[in-house]
Amino acid sequence: MIFNRRIPAWFRIAYYYESLGAFFYGISFGLSTSFFNLMARKIGISSWLIALLTSSVFFGSLLSYLWLKVSARFRKIHFVVTMKGIARALLFLFLLPRHSPPLYVTIIFFYWILEMGSNPAYWGIIKEIYPESHRGKAMGYVRVEMAIAILLSSYVGGWLLDRISYRFVFPLGAFFGLIALNFFRRIPLKESVNKFPKTEGSGYFQKGLEILKEDKVFSRILLALFLLGSGYLLSAPLFPVFLVDILKVSNFTAGKLTALYSLFWIISYGWWGEFMDKKKSPLLTFLFSSPTSALFPFLHSIAFNLFPVYLAYSLSGLLDGGFELGRMGLITRLATRDKVQFYSAIDYTLMGIRGSILPFVGVGLAKIMALRGVFLLSTLLASMGIYLAFQTWKYQKSLNGRPG
Repeated sequence: MIFNRRIPAWFRIAYYYESLGAFFYGISFGLSTSFFNLMARKIGISSWLIALLTSSVFFGSLLSYLWLKVSARFRKIHFVVTMKGIARALLFLFLLPRHSPPLYVTIIFFYWILEMGSNPAYWGIIKEIYPESHRGKAMGYVRVEMAIAILLSSYVGGWLLDRISYRFVFPLGAFFGLIALNFFRRIPLKESVNKFPKTEGSGYFQKGLEILKEDKVFSRILLALFLLGSGYLLSAPLFPVFLVDILKVSNFTAGKLTALYSLFWIISYGWWGEFMDKKKSPLLTFLFSSPTSALFPFLHSIAFNLFPVYLAYSLSGLLDGGFELGRMGLITRLATRDKVQFYSAIDYTLMGIRGSILPFVGVGLAKIMALRGVFLLSTLLASMGIYLAFQTWKYQKSLNGRPG
């Protein structure tokens, strides 16, 4: 794709196919995924069911540790493509003639269960195809190209949704998502089946506990991540409610917000990827971008027009790329090749726990504190997470000794 010549020749083919897959997934995301919750509110789905939609992403994460045992029987590429392929094919069910809010929620719920369940295997692929010295740049470039696709397709998605039903737009997004997987499966990877350290019975669970006990750096980072994620997730189902019920945004305006976020996301991934490789520090990348979790709810809490919301999406776009790259970079740096899927599965499981609970807590609190009160509480929780994240800087030297 765009940055092929900036990638060393010996892993350029892997980058080429991943970037092509990411570009087409970006089109899919801009036409469908980015509108799931907003469209739910538009068709009259309650705040509680929107909380369930928000949590469905994290129910998928919660089950990712259980998928490890299943994935051990397959090649990582095949496992990722199969899981995500079934998930995206589910969106074609929107073409059915009869629809109701429960069916809408059910389709998206199972979409996320399958889409998220293969992510630890994906991280294992990333660990294998990109060397530590170039990983940040390669992941950043891939996501720049994905963000370009989201930027363009979200404008089109918003325009289409103002004119035709989501029942036709979401399957169109699914079609591009399947094209993305067709490219991703071509990544050259030397493996027969997925390789883990030997475990028997409940060994997968025990292995996770051993990692948490032995790797103090990982445990501290997970604690900071838990608070950072909790701050955002408490308010996550309330953002579309706020946009639709309070600010009265149109589908096209929602598309513009996604496009604005994607525009800054493009800048973010390119810059943070270069920064992480130059400084040789995924931890520093993670720390400097961690304020995104507090800024987004805070700016919504003071929004009486669209300006703070536009600012929230812009700043989040600038920082989210660094946050994701830093988080992924930390886990792939901390874990050896045979343990990286365990590390990522632990991270996704904890993400699943907070994501399965906190959106419902946020909706309940909104009845007592109103939307802006919940946004401020989210800001407080995320700020505590930022503080704990910066306390992990003392581990930078020990991280530099990891094999990557």
